[in-house]
Amino acid sequence: MTKKHTRDGLRSLLENDYDVYVAPDIAGAIDVLDREQVDVLLTDLRLGSEDGMSLIDRALKMPRPPALHHDDGLRVGGCRGGSD
Repeated sequence: MTKKHTRDGLRSLLENDYDVYVAPDIAGAIDVLDREQVDVLLTDLRLGSEDGMSLIDRALKMPRPPALHHDDGLRVGGCRGGSD
């Protein structure tokens, strides 16, 4: 899973300008996606025993999918994800 200090660092960097929701695992992230309108999703593809692609697939099926970015630097959202 993404290490807590990395999540906390990203939160500190972004929280003054954005509403930031942090989840320690896929279940927590899905809970946030179900409750909140998320514009951008930052995720790691290697989430311990979980697969970050399942989170990305879930986000892409949302009525208004967030722009997506994962840890290897490839753009996942694009036109397919509605971020353009």
